[in-house]
Amino acid sequence: MKNAVIVLGFILCAVAGFALMNISSSIVPVTGDWAMGGKHITAIERVMQPVLDKCKLDRLQGRLKNHEESVGCSNPAMKDAFIREGFTNTEKLDEYLRQRKEYAVMLDESKITEDQKSGLTFEALHNMLEFAPAGEAKK
Repeated sequence: MKNAVIVLGFILCAVAGFALMNISSSIVPVTGDWAMGGKHITAIERVMQPVLDKCKLDRLQGRLKNHEESVGCSNPAMKDAFIREGFTNTEKLDEYLRQRKEYAVMLDESKITEDQKSGLTFEALHNMLEFAPAGEAKK
């Protein structure tokens, strides 16, 4: 239950970040199994939430120096989770993971806020999911 609340909170922060950033309405909605709440993303969230929690805790307890190291801690597991779920466009996946790290560096350097990082990360995820396998992302 706690993990579900954390995931929901993350999604709500990301959506709020979207609104705050006034993202263009030209983004094509992702639907089907790769949409937020779709079976693949739900499976990835189930695997990733404990990893994200552990990496964040390690950062908060000083075992990881900053947000960049925290993202570096979680990115390998995230890549594995997407691949296990059948996401085959590894070029787009690697680009998304690089963007997560880039946004973490920007947060560490106080160039963006936590909310802005969430919004940017959500936008990058959405853009990546447009390239989901077998055209499942767009209908």
